[in-house]
Amino acid sequence: QSNMSGSSVSTVGSVTSVSSVITAQQTTSFSIVSDEDVNKHKSKFNRIGGGKKKKKKKPPKRSRRRIMPGSAKELEGLVGQLKFNCVDDAYLLIIADTISFLLQVGKQSLARAIFDAYNELGDNITKSQQERKASAQKEIEESRTETLREGRDYESVTIECEAEIDALSCKEMPISIQQVFSFI
Repeated sequence: QSNMSGSSVSTVGSVTSVSSVITAQQTTSFSIVSDEDVNKHKSKFNRIGGGKKKKKKKPPKRSRRRIMPGSAKELEGLVGQLKFNCVDDAYLLIIADTISFLLQVGKQSLARAIFDAYNELGDNITKSQQERKASAQKEIEESRTETLREGRDYESVTIECEAEIDALSCKEMPISIQQVFSFI
């Protein structure tokens, strides 16, 4: 610990030089030991600078930017996401080439894992479509019975993108790859 003491103020023209007493206790902390407020810095934590507070900018309301649930924009986004997640022809070709390469370099287990994962994806898409169609058909039947019970005419409503969603599927792997895995 070292304590320095002493204070001096000298004025030359309009320039004032001030040195104040600083107590250095350990290497991690120090404190200013002057009673004069002019020697202290302005801060939000002391009396000199604490009077003014900055206003925070408010972030824009999310409700203006967010897509409303059940809107046409949300439906378009969901259909686009479904299309993106399905394997298209170019990606199928990349997967098939990767499997062929892995088989050529002797990595049959990795090639089999990719082949099985692709087939599982196709099965899951088909299963999901069948479940969706079954639940939609059930809802249509319930709605039809309810409207007929109330004495109104039933009118079926189909959404434009339903046929597009029903057409989504994973294409079959090339026959040559399927034949290789039927022997392995």
